[in-house]
Amino acid sequence: NCSDPTRVGVVCPIDGRMSTVSREVICEENLEDYPGLCDDGFDVACVRTSMSCFVHKHQVCDGVTDCKDKTDETSVDCQFMPSKCDKRYTQSGNNKLLLSWIRDGVEDCVDGRDEWGDWPSCGRGTTTRYVAPNTSCTEVFLCKTDGFVEFRNLCDNRQSCN
Repeated sequence: NCSDPTRVGVVCPIDGRMSTVSREVICEENLEDYPGLCDDGFDVACVRTSMSCFVHKHQVCDGVTDCKDKTDETSVDCQFMPSKCDKRYTQSGNNKLLLSWIRDGVEDCVDGRDEWGDWPSCGRGTTTRYVAPNTSCTEVFLCKTDGFVEFRNLCDNRQSCN
């Protein structure tokens, strides 16, 4: 439990009780040796934005550059819903709700709204994706491994498929 509010990174249940976790232990580079503290694994919900950058998913597209190469702010995932939420990661720069967080199995909003509700979507099966309201569905390019890229995001100088 982190008692210094300036060092709190996330609020999460630990052994069934709401607690705080210091940002110093969130997204440690060597996660194999660190199983995480939060019951739901929220403190280890991390992404590698490049070979040199490993950050918490809430540090991506938050308006604050955390990576030296700025890849945390130039991701193709920087597509937002018009609604906002109070995020569980306390150090992020804004309260915008990323489309990639909708129904991804991790409660990103304090109230969990990103995991419930009737969110507009496009596609079927492997191409199912959540979209902002009043968005028309477009064709997609299927990646060789997992995922897809909307045609409008092809040839944008960003690596989209793994």
